[in-house]
This record gives sequence, C-alpha cells and structure tokens, in this order.
Amino acid sequence: MASSSSRRNWVLAVAAALTFAILAGTWWWQRRPTLADAPAAASMWYLRGIDSVRQGAYATGRQALEEAIRIFPDYALAHSRLAEAQAELDEERAAQASLIRVSALIPDQSRLAVDDRLRLDAIRAMVLRDFDRAIAAHTALVRRRPEDAGALVDLGRAQEGAGRLTDARQSYTRATTVDRQFAVGFLRLGAIDSDAGALEPALSALDEAKRLYDIAANVEGQVEVLIRRAGILDAVGRVDDARASARRASQLAQPAGLESQQLRAEFQLASTAVGAGAFAEAENLARAAVEKATAEGLQGIAAAGLTDLAGTLMVSGRSDEADQMLVRAVAISTERSHTRTAMRAAAQRAALKLQQGLPAEALTLVDGPLRYFAASRHRRLEAVALTIASRAHVALRDYSRAREMAQRVFAFATESRNDELRAQALNSLAGISTAGGQLPEALEHRLEAERIHRDVGDTEVLPYDLTNRAELLVRLGRGDEAEHVLAEVDVGIANGVGTFPGRTRRVALVRALRAAQDGRFADVRVHARASGGASQDDTGRFARILLVWADGHLGGRQARSAAMSDSEPSDPELRYWRVAALLSHGNVSAAAVAAEALLESIISEGNDELEWRAAGMATLAARQQRDTAQTAARAAQSESALGRLRAAWGTSVTLYDARWDLVSLREAIRHPRTAAGG
Repeated sequence: MASSSSRRNWVLAVAAALTFAILAGTWWWQRRPTLADAPAAASMWYLRGIDSVRQGAYATGRQALEEAIRIFPDYALAHSRLAEAQAELDEERAAQASLIRVSALIPDQSRLAVDDRLRLDAIRAMVLRDFDRAIAAHTALVRRRPEDAGALVDLGRAQEGAGRLTDARQSYTRATTVDRQFAVGFLRLGAIDSDAGALEPALSALDEAKRLYDIAANVEGQVEVLIRRAGILDAVGRVDDARASARRASQLAQPAGLESQQLRAEFQLASTAVGAGAFAEAENLARAAVEKATAEGLQGIAAAGLTDLAGTLMVSGRSDEADQMLVRAVAISTERSHTRTAMRAAAQRAALKLQQGLPAEALTLVDGPLRYFAASRHRRLEAVALTIASRAHVALRDYSRAREMAQRVFAFATESRNDELRAQALNSLAGISTAGGQLPEALEHRLEAERIHRDVGDTEVLPYDLTNRAELLVRLGRGDEAEHVLAEVDVGIANGVGTFPGRTRRVALVRALRAAQDGRFADVRVHARASGGASQDDTGRFARILLVWADGHLGGRQARSAAMSDSEPSDPELRYWRVAALLSHGNVSAAAVAAEALLESIISEGNDELEWRAAGMATLAARQQRDTAQTAARAAQSESALGRLRAAWGTSVTLYDARWDLVSLREAIRHPRTAAGG
C-alpha cells in the first residue's frame, strides 16, 4: 500500500521529470509536430476519450485515449488526457508515466499557442491535484473561449475536485446555456444536483441528458445516465425505478462492449437488491461482478463497487456483510496499488465501526485515510474522514477534539462554498453542542443546516433535520413550537415523501419525551409504545425507559424489571431518564449507584445542563438513603451547576426552567416531602 510519503515522492518525481525534459534542449522541439497535427482517426478517438472522461466513464475514456495514442504515439494532448483518466481510476504510476511522456514530447511548453498551453497546464494540475492552479488555467481558457461548453465542463470538474460544488454547478449550468445540445453538461449538472440532495432538478437534468444521448445514438452516454439515475433513485428508496434503470444500463452496456460501465451497473443492481430486501441476490450479483472485473483487469472498479454496496448494506443494518465487502475492497485495491480506493474503503469501514458502537476501532481505521487524503490533497474525502473521526470522538466523550475536527470541515465547506458539506458540518457541531449541554447553540446549528436542505428541496435529509430540531425544542421547554415542526413531518410521512416515513418512530419518541416533561403519564405510554419499545436501537431503548418511568408514576409495577434488564445506555440523556425511572419505582439503591456513575462520567465535560439534573437525582436518592452529608453535597452541586447554566443561556433558560419535570425536581430537592416529577 502506498503511503502519504510515497505520494509526495511521486509528485516530486513528476516535477523532476518535467524539469529534466525542459532542460533537454529546444532542438528536440523543432522535430516534433504541434498539438493540432494528429491524424483524423487519432483525433476521433481523442474526442471520444475526453467525452468519456467528462462523463465520468474513466475506464472507457482511458481505452479511447489509448487507441488515439496507438494510432499517433506523439499525441501530447491524448497523453495528458490519458494521465487524467488514469489518475481518476487511481492508477498513479500509469498517470506518472503519461505525464512524463507529455514532458518528453513538449520540452518547452512556452512555445505552444496560449490555448494549448493553458489546456496542458490545467490537465497537469488536475492530475497532480493542484486544483487552485487547475481552476485558474481552466478559468483563463473559458475567458478566451466563452462559447466552449466543453471548457466550461472541464472548469466545473476542477471546481468539483476542489470541493467547490456551488461554483461547479454554475459552470455546468453555463455549459448547458451555451450549448443546449451538450449532453455532458446536463449529465454533470444532474450528478452535482444529486450530491446536493436536489432530487427533482437532478432527475430533470439527467432526463435531458438521456434525451440528447438517445437522439445521438450515444450508447455510452445513455448507460452513464441510467447508472447515475439508478443511484439517485436507490438512495431515496425508489427501489423499483432504480432497479429498472440499473438493469437497462447493464443490457445496453453488454452488447456495446462497455465492460467497465456494465460492471458499475451490476454493482448498482446489487445495491437495489439490498433495498428490496433480496440480500442473497445482492451477494450473488456482487460476487459475479468482482470475478468479472478481476478477469478483465478492472479491480479498481470492483473495489469501488464493493465500497458503495457496503454503504447500502450499512443503511439496511447488514453490518457483517458490509464489513466483509469492505475488507475485500481494501485487499483488492491494495493488491493493485489503488491507494485512494483502498483508503476510501478503509474510511467507510471506520464509519461502519462507528455505527456498530466501536468508536475506538473507528478512530484507528480512519487514521490512515485521514493522513493520506490530507497529503494527497483529496480535500472532499479528507472532510468525510474528518467527519467520521469527529463523531467517533463524540462517542468517546472527547468533545474538544470532536469540535476541532468539525470546525475544520465547516471552514473548508464555507471556503469552498460547498453547502451540502457545510450542512453536514453544522449537524456535527449541533451534535457536539447537544452532548455538551449547549442546547441553544445546538438549535442554531440545526436551523442553519435545515435552511440549506430546504433551499435545495432535500427530502432525504430534511426529515432528520426536523426531528432533531423538534427534540431540541422539546428539551428547551418549547413544546408548542416542536409540535408545529412534528406536524410538518407527519405530513411528509402521510404523503410518503423521501425518507419522511422512516422518521415515524422518532416522531413518536419526541412526543413521548414532551409528554414526560409535561407530566402527562398516560400520553407517555401511548407515544412510547408507538415508537417501538421492543426495538434494540437507541429509539427503542429510550421508549422502554420512558414507559417504565410513566408506569412508576401511575402506580404500576409490571414493567419494574425492565428498568434493570437492559445494559447501561451509552447516551447520557438515556442514563439520566433511567435513573428517574428507577426512582419512580422506588429502587433507590440502584438509582443512587446509577446517578453517581453518571455524574462521574460527565463531571469533567462542563455539561452544566446535565450535571444539575443528575446531581438533583443523586440528592433525592441520597436523602432516601438517609445520607445527610451526601444529600447536602449533591444539592449544593446541583444548585451551583444550575446557576452556571442560567448565566450561560440568558433568556433561553426561561421556558426551560418552566418544564414541569424540572420544576418538580427543584421542588423535591428543596422540600423533602415533595415527590420528584423527574
């Protein structure tokens, strides 16, 4: 596996080769043809090649460019574009060799016409991932050729590489305005809209690209559109439509000899099979695609396909199968020195470990990708790895480190005008603020992320934004506002929009939490049962705890054992309500132990919001155990933390202070005969 230092050595080797070629002497240049001297047959393959590269069909583009070079070995532009395709396919050594060949053919680039010089400079910068330089060169070329739609798409691709998705979208839009028949522009526009979560605009742009490719009888373009369309539909749960698109892509690709695209279509079919619950079919499709890719020397596509399929399996809760595929992806790509692909699979595996509740393992796995992506200037992938690491640090309660990483992602997203990544960073920061008890700050982050997703009509992420905001509003004592937000989610659920139906259980839990805070015990039972109290995820566990708590206040004892049967939750908020449930059933000794353990785990985190409540619960338990000293100590701790919280929150504390459960808790701390609402 190539290390970050080997990547730097490669860049230095390329630079040294370029310098050597320039110093070789201008006499060599006099014997070489100009960039426009390629014969017609070579030019035809070259144009096919750059069209494929612009589409994102890099393996097909590589084949076309290799044919152009076979016909005309001195075709410098074809060698440079070949280097670009090879770099995109994670074939670093081959890309290095192609760039060196360009330098040998053109030892003195200053002798070129301005457009040719800019084009070569831009492509070389793209291969070396010097995106600032690539954008500058492509921008200069666009200024000289404002009606060249291809130049605009090349500029957009450089901007995408730099993570500047808003700028890239503008370039692709300009390309489609300049040339309404330029299918590649619509294809790239659809892809970038899908990245931003704008489903309908993405599908509309892809439909226009497909129409234009159909008219031109361009099978490669048709297949590329179908593959991308299948991916978008699969991501939003439209499995039948996604399967139809992927199947049609495979059917078109096979007789046309488009091996790499057919393999991508087969992996997409496997992904849609997962969405349909046909896991055995998905495994068979993936195995067959890997075998075929290996036989045809397309291991990079196999590894990338396995990585993407693992992501779908993760969403479906098939962790073991996902892990097996990611291990295989790392092995395949490492064997073929596809370092970027291996690192992407390793980062995905880190995300899987985080999902499985293994944050320490996640941090170990993501360390290599973080260092590699930073050293090789894959800034978007670095941002993904930073997000995974940040969330792992949250799970390990290292909020300072988590915040620093999330802020780095936010800074990059802001600088690059990448709104989707900015929203992800805001949601990470909101989670960190929530974990630290800074609820008003968390609410502001959630609102800003929600605005971004609303602007693009992202119905995949927006339901999560809304339920997260509603939960914060409930915890802040703003239950009426929260109900308006939940009503919007109800409408989305009823209409089957995007991923709204998947939030049904969480909506019920938020309502159960509000009912608990209001002291409406019977309503807690209704909503907690609706949120799936038998499930083993955090939503199910929280629902069970609230059921036990409500049962205790209603005088029931049937669910008493349930308060003790689950293992200790990792989420501090769930742990707090578990203490409250134990107290509501009179299990004082267990409540005292749990309250003290919770306090010990949070005391160094500066979470005044949770500390005052947990210390309050410890006060009640100590009092019932007739431990006078402990009662006084915990009561003083609770009062002190609450004072700090009120000073920090300002006016945001008013409605929070008025929550029924918190009023009851304060009364119980101060007046021993008052029953604690919490």
